[in-house]
Amino acid sequence: MGATISLDYISHRYQAAGPNTLVGINNCIKPGELCALIGRSGCGKSTLLHMMAGLLIPSEGCVRINNKQVQKPSAKWNMMFQKASLYPWMSVKENAALGLLFAGVSPTQASEKIDGLLDMVGLHDKKDARVQSLSGGQQQRVALARSLATEPEVLLLDEPFSALDAFTRSALQEEVPAICRKLNITMVTVTHDIDEAITMADRVLIMSQNPGRIVDELSVDLPWPRRHMDHKFQHLRDELMQMFVQSETPDSQPTDTSIRKPLQPNSLTQKESIMKKTTTPGIATSTNEPNEEAMSQADLDYLQEHEMNRRDFVMDSLAMGGLAATFGLTGSAASWASIQPPEDEVLRIGYLPITDATVLLVAHAKGFFEEEGIKTERPTLIRGWSPLIEGFAAGKFNLVHFLKPIPIWMRYNNGFPVKIMSWAHLNGSGVVVGKHTGVESFEGLGGKQVAVPYWYSMHNIVLQMALKNVGLKPVIKGYGEELAADEVNLQIMPPPDMPPALAAKKIDAFIVAEPFNAAGELLAGGKMLRFTGDMWKNHPCCVVCMNEDKVKANPEWTQKVMNAIVKAQIYSQQNKKEVAYLLSKDGEGYLPMKANVVERAMTLYDEESYAEPDAIQNPDWKSGRIDFQPWPFPSATKLIVNELKSTLVGGDATFLNDLDPNFVVEDLVDYQFVKAAMEKHSGWEDVPGFNAENPFEREEIINL
Repeated sequence: MGATISLDYISHRYQAAGPNTLVGINNCIKPGELCALIGRSGCGKSTLLHMMAGLLIPSEGCVRINNKQVQKPSAKWNMMFQKASLYPWMSVKENAALGLLFAGVSPTQASEKIDGLLDMVGLHDKKDARVQSLSGGQQQRVALARSLATEPEVLLLDEPFSALDAFTRSALQEEVPAICRKLNITMVTVTHDIDEAITMADRVLIMSQNPGRIVDELSVDLPWPRRHMDHKFQHLRDELMQMFVQSETPDSQPTDTSIRKPLQPNSLTQKESIMKKTTTPGIATSTNEPNEEAMSQADLDYLQEHEMNRRDFVMDSLAMGGLAATFGLTGSAASWASIQPPEDEVLRIGYLPITDATVLLVAHAKGFFEEEGIKTERPTLIRGWSPLIEGFAAGKFNLVHFLKPIPIWMRYNNGFPVKIMSWAHLNGSGVVVGKHTGVESFEGLGGKQVAVPYWYSMHNIVLQMALKNVGLKPVIKGYGEELAADEVNLQIMPPPDMPPALAAKKIDAFIVAEPFNAAGELLAGGKMLRFTGDMWKNHPCCVVCMNEDKVKANPEWTQKVMNAIVKAQIYSQQNKKEVAYLLSKDGEGYLPMKANVVERAMTLYDEESYAEPDAIQNPDWKSGRIDFQPWPFPSATKLIVNELKSTLVGGDATFLNDLDPNFVVEDLVDYQFVKAAMEKHSGWEDVPGFNAENPFEREEIINL
């Protein structure tokens, strides 16, 4: 049952412009082998484990399991994380059965199988208990049972015992290898603990850091179970400690001589580069903004360290985030429904700190939800799309904003009953180029590196439309690969990293939502090449989403929520400067940027300021840099589905092949509640582009 894991010449960097995290990883783990990865924090152990799980694709090389290249998660290789990630409103047995339910196993069959697994992990007498009543060790046993339920060939452990007490940790260090040996499962565990590595593994791989490499290995030829006081155990412990110490020396080399010479890391970090550049006149600020408007280094540090977790974002880039990916499965409507918490009428909002979330935040800040009688928690800031998707799928949030292509992926690739309830805003994005490039038009992007925030985004769709329009070819190539003159290399990059990467000349351009375009102009010496709202008139970007099952179960509550959303749309459109201050860290602190940055992102949009390059070519459209209008025009949904079919994305997008745009228009979007809210409130008619004679239909206008 165990599988062979082949690590074939793996090197990786989280940003195409950044230094290597891993380099030259080349090893093979045999079927049924129990292997440990040990090294200091930051050496790339978890990164390598995520590659084995299919949550991350290496920049170079590949992982193969049973000679099949790993490109996405699978039920055949399951992963246990440091946190058990259980659902507190469900019983032990219900949590353990989740993997089976997502695999389509009937509840009766799942129940029978889980009983045996709970016996195996010592929780039979706790099967009906709520998981919040369990100790940390017992919760990890539930997670172990859940991982074993789908009969995996590989079990991957990312320090799942690190937060447990010594007695519980010792017991699980003995029990988990015993279960893997009994079921002939290949196991790979990541650890900092030398004793744990010897206790659990047949073989230990030692990693160095900066960049991460496998520099040595130790075979553990001891009988099971291992006894720490045994003199042979102590001897191996001393030997491993010596190897570990030697791995930190500058001249330590990989054990495999076939590994290629490591790439040389950049001599300057991005932060060092940008700090140097911001002291140079004319670099840190745009030509139409004074120096005192520039963001401080403290602002940049906040964005880099707190807004989006880099590892979460890389998972986003593969469009694999969320609960289904945890099991490597595609969920059904029934399985998604099984994990929802008990119904209540408290509004829980999840959002990313971008202006796309404006209407959700304004409705909360101005008390519009309370006016409708809706009890509301303060909105929760989330650092990346994957945790926001997972939180929404698990019922932790019941009102969110998503990039419009995300609900398409969730509903038709993952089976989640998401509904688009309204648009969140219009426009609000742009293409920013570095001054070092000399680029004045899209033709100039040939042979250049361009960063996008997410494959399933309006940014990626609109950018590729513009590139193809001038005869350029979007490609996805590894760092350092040669580009033809007509090729534009696309790479996923977290928005907070885009301005410093541009300033350091590690990328040539980026396309992203506000306020990071404004940050690029103010901080990184970027210049706006073109506003996306000037290319596709009043296009949607983020949309307001809810769970279809909850909408159907409580239509009256849903209508009240949408009434508040539409009122917030109107208020935001009419009071942009005030709203910018309210959202900023100088106001209510919903966004981590200063008021001047957010204000620029929401209001600065005139031909004089953006004449060179000519970023506003359709002034007669009378659009704003960002506008707010709730109606989800069917014509735009249809265009998005059609364009997605021809848009280059990373990962598997075969679900789009047979997706009928006309079906999506009717199936994905709920028009009832937003229309009723628009009939209740007036003012949305004042948004640019409104047609009083035909307010709920329009023709999509694109001028690239």
